[in-house]
Amino acid sequence: MRTRSHTTEIATALRVALDVLFTNAAFCAAYWLRFHSVLTSLIPVSKGIPGFGSYMKAFPVATLVFIYMFKFFGSYARRWRYEAMHEFFLVTKGMAAGMIALMALTFLLPSTHSETGVKYSRITFAMLIPIFEFFLVTGRLAANRIEQRLFHASRERRRIVIIGTGEIAARVARHIGRTPNLECEIVGFLTCPGERGSSSRIISPVLGAVEEFHAVVERENVDEVMLTNPRLDHNRVMDIIIACEKNLVGFRHVPDMFEIMTKRVDVVSFDGVPLVGVHRVPLNYPWNRFRKRLFDILGSAIGLVCSSPAIALAAIAVKLDSRGPVFYAQERCGEDGRCFHSWGRAPSARTS
Repeated sequence: MRTRSHTTEIATALRVALDVLFTNAAFCAAYWLRFHSVLTSLIPVSKGIPGFGSYMKAFPVATLVFIYMFKFFGSYARRWRYEAMHEFFLVTKGMAAGMIALMALTFLLPSTHSETGVKYSRITFAMLIPIFEFFLVTGRLAANRIEQRLFHASRERRRIVIIGTGEIAARVARHIGRTPNLECEIVGFLTCPGERGSSSRIISPVLGAVEEFHAVVERENVDEVMLTNPRLDHNRVMDIIIACEKNLVGFRHVPDMFEIMTKRVDVVSFDGVPLVGVHRVPLNYPWNRFRKRLFDILGSAIGLVCSSPAIALAAIAVKLDSRGPVFYAQERCGEDGRCFHSWGRAPSARTS
């Protein structure tokens, strides 16, 4: 069974290369915007303009930090969907973690605390956030388009046999057909005893019954088997799994509801009596709560920075249209009855 095709390797290498390119482009743009653009006169540099070479020395380390964070958050895994919002969240998570790591590194470096050492501008870091987000998301969308074309043009396909001819099998087949990056080719279907077959035309060709599984695997040079009938006899399922292991064929199956539920349980023994409980949810763990809170704060801060021009235009429009303040404060009741103050845009005269 092939685990990663040449097309997948090329697509991953392309994605990493574009991330490196756009990461360094964002660093250069932030440096220029802070020290050599019109904004320099608006926000004067008090401690002198550092040389570009001093910043370039930090680029390789910063690039490696961001690439590692993107890898950690799954940015270089095989894509099962191509959505701009999905890429935005992947970039935001990796960028937030990378920025925290870079700030920690600049704080820990001895040279940043000496009089003659290199001082990295905090304003440059702040400017880097929206530039980095824009550049990286643009690069990811470009990589997605190129990756889709690569998978469309690729001739490497995993040969799939689907066991079952019901509606679940039809849904799986339709998904494989419209998702080229899965790199799958359906060889055919095997019928199961007592199963109600689907009326969809996509269930074709039918290679025989599940009893002929061994012969079909050898004859069709199968790479992977997908079992879509969760009610198939367990002895038969074990026979199929053992046959797949002997022939180095991948095996996937659609579980029944009981199996799905029992995947998320803890089993403990009280004096020989087994007690089954549901797994703790992720936010029960302090580290996960800390990461979520940190992401909420950084995400909202980045959102405010990116949307500040639109908010300013809306404030001007409200001020021109009606009297009174642009924003209003309101006390609201939150979780556990705790009150907090929220800020919102004041309604215009036409809507009030």
